[in-house]
Amino acid sequence: MWLTVKDMNGEVVRRIKGKTSKGFHRIAWDMYYSSSSVIDINSESNYTPRGMFARPGTYTVSLSKEIDGVITELAGPVEFKLVQMHEGALPGVSTEEVIAFGKEVDDVIKSMSAASLVLKNVTKKVKAMQKAAARTPDISSDLNKKIFQLNQDLYVLDEEINGHHSKRSVGEGSEPTVRSRVWTASSGTRGSYGPTITQRRNLEIAKEEFVEVKACLLYTSPSP
Repeated sequence: MWLTVKDMNGEVVRRIKGKTSKGFHRIAWDMYYSSSSVIDINSESNYTPRGMFARPGTYTVSLSKEIDGVITELAGPVEFKLVQMHEGALPGVSTEEVIAFGKEVDDVIKSMSAASLVLKNVTKKVKAMQKAAARTPDISSDLNKKIFQLNQDLYVLDEEINGHHSKRSVGEGSEPTVRSRVWTASSGTRGSYGPTITQRRNLEIAKEEFVEVKACLLYTSPSP
């Protein structure tokens, strides 16, 4: 069973999986869009990331069933409204601005998560190269040095995206990273006021830095 939430433009906001066991079931939408993060097929985590927070407005929901991959609509669409519970003390930006900013953030998250996955897989390949080099008695010094340098370059890229692992493990702060800047920017899509100047600027810097990181990643990635 699927509940499909759409905005008034007919764009799908979220698909929610319903239960199929006997009895009556109540399903709640947490008012978040679907996540833009890529899926790591090797990850065993059950964590499901969320997208931006839905803004006040009119939405629709329809009920569908899926049997052997075939989806058939059963009921709906039914309109419902999201309303803001409290008026803020300070003026905020318009709903349209928040949604536009949220889509910008989602685009960066999508690209960044894809790059992080590529970086993770490439790093595994380089680790395998290092193991192979260690087992090769007559490996040339030049090749060994290239593999070592490639591993160091990937470490630097990972640090620029995700931060210093050792410092993070002990709770010590580090310089702002692409990920931390995007996280700061994304908080502008979850409140009732919309993005601040600081959040907008963080997104701009993250986009600029990510272009450089992506170019370096493409340059350092070894051939299959």
